[in-house]
Amino acid sequence: MRLPTLALALAAATVVAAPVAAQTAATSAAPALREGMSIVTSEGGRVGRIVRVVTNEAGEAVAVSVIYRGAFIRIPVSTLTINGTRATTSLTTAELRAL
Repeated sequence: MRLPTLALALAAATVVAAPVAAQTAATSAAPALREGMSIVTSEGGRVGRIVRVVTNEAGEAVAVSVIYRGAFIRIPVSTLTINGTRATTSLTTAELRAL
């Protein structure tokens, strides 16, 4: 009687663990923002390097801190596209100055 119960428990654990493992693998495959990464504007102008990646309570990146024109600014992650070793922001120079 104990062997079928144990087998059922192991099968249930496998069913629950498989999607979690798949989600972790998919998440880690995406390029990640990291400190030191360069940020440029869509026109190709240099913004600066990421000083800090700002995360929410769930650990998801929501913004990056950059020194731009002598001041710290936070650029929302939603405006960034990662291209290899650098990120491009969709914000214009005027919008960056307003941050």
